Amino acid sequence: MPPVFATGFLVGLLEWACVQAVRPYLDWPRGQTVGTFVQVTTRPRRPQE
Repeated sequence: MPPVFATGFLVGLLEWACVQAVRPYLDWPRGQTVGTFVQVTTRPRRPQE
């Protein structure tokens, strides 16, 4: 099986990066964030030459 990065893992990685970016600015539990929308476009893997 070829090595791939599944879309679900990509979305999780993006969310983790966002959490890490805003964490210093939040006063938990009074300050929280709300996600609004994620749109990711994937393309078929190109054949190796």
